[in-house]
Amino acid sequence: MAGKVELFIISKSLKEEDTGALKNILESLIQNKADLRDKVELFVEAGYAEVSEKGEGSKETVRILLISSGYYEANCRDMENEKNICMFFKDGLTLDVVRHAQECGAFGVFPVDRFYGEKQEYAEIARFETVMKRVIRNKLASYYPESEFSKSIDWKVSKVDDEKDDYLSLFADTSTHETMVKTRQVIRATSVYSGCLKDFYGKVESNLKKLRELETSEKQNTREAVDLLKEIEKCSTKMEPSFRKPVTILLTGPTGCGKTLLAEYIASELGFDLSKRFAKISLVNTPENLLENELFGTFEGAFTGAKFRVGKMVSMAGSAVFLDEIGEIGASVQAKLLTYLDDLRVIIDGYSDPRGVKIPLLLIAATNRDLQLEAKRGNFRNDLYQRFSYEIKIPALKERMSDFRYMISYLLQKKNIEQSAGVVRISLKAIEKLESHDYPGNFRELERVLKTSIMNAEMDERDIVLSEDVVI
Repeated sequence: MAGKVELFIISKSLKEEDTGALKNILESLIQNKADLRDKVELFVEAGYAEVSEKGEGSKETVRILLISSGYYEANCRDMENEKNICMFFKDGLTLDVVRHAQECGAFGVFPVDRFYGEKQEYAEIARFETVMKRVIRNKLASYYPESEFSKSIDWKVSKVDDEKDDYLSLFADTSTHETMVKTRQVIRATSVYSGCLKDFYGKVESNLKKLRELETSEKQNTREAVDLLKEIEKCSTKMEPSFRKPVTILLTGPTGCGKTLLAEYIASELGFDLSKRFAKISLVNTPENLLENELFGTFEGAFTGAKFRVGKMVSMAGSAVFLDEIGEIGASVQAKLLTYLDDLRVIIDGYSDPRGVKIPLLLIAATNRDLQLEAKRGNFRNDLYQRFSYEIKIPALKERMSDFRYMISYLLQKKNIEQSAGVVRISLKAIEKLESHDYPGNFRELERVLKTSIMNAEMDERDIVLSEDVVI
């Protein structure tokens, strides 16, 4: 015989509206969960004597009592052998209620007067439902395989094979609300500047293309490169009122929390074509002189063996440049960036004009460090930090757990598509195992764990991710 759970609401010491509210919540819970519908029965009994008359049931049946604290106090001796009790109180939690709950080992203590009427609190109802689902499923786990209790991988959010879907993960959790509100404010504030960048890019696009061709040419023509840079300078000078000061955005947060994704979202929302007008530059583990050349470019003669290089800051004129981990750069690169942020001028080693070239662009930087603290320690220039127009902080994954299941649902679908896998479900036990981890590597670590989980399920020729597949 298949296992079953019997829920008994003991109505004595509860008002009719209390009992009615509990009954409605539990009936709705059972009917709305397909995995519980045929495995749970609900009864309302006047007292414990009536429950006892029904006996213990078969060995596959587990019973759970829902009682008031006052009823337990009056009947504790009769109920001393009961193991599965959920307790309710009214008019505030007291020490007596806590003591009664401890005595009977109650798995939950809830304010029943918050389940209906003027005092109704949806958060308390949701908490009660969550606890009841967990307890009931745990009781049934002895009689059913883990796969019996599962979710379709799209149970929280539906993803299609579209890169833009990645942005869903930025909005999935309530704790990111403040981050996204500020992001929208920054996007609105920089939209005019970004529109001017688009106009500028349209005017210098052909010149930028020629500069990039010169860089890769076997016979580099320094004179032609200088002329092209001067034409770009003329264009930026004509549009001087639009580009008096650069717009700069700093994204902060721990490694793996989604800073790159947010930078791409901001650029995309501002109208930058990510395939042509967005460049990500990693500032980690690159020697300072090489990084300086990559960012700002060089001309032949700047140093022994130097050749003409456009540099990312020039080649992305009129576009968005994302500097990842800006807290890692040394003093020389910091100094050149500071010069650029003062007047939008890129200083190119070996260029005939020591003032450099005026190159307007949108600069987005990211760091996992506290730059204010680094400035106090002397590791980062405070004046460079102060040049950022806006700062947006992204919370760590452990701060985003209220809607963690949205991210699990989204990433399962994403990895399933990327790996051409056939996983369609995930067990509740696997979900709970995923939720129990702290994820010091944040969103990136969660991606890796789910990718491995899908691979493990596929290796066992299953279409469901089980707890044994989740390796943390």
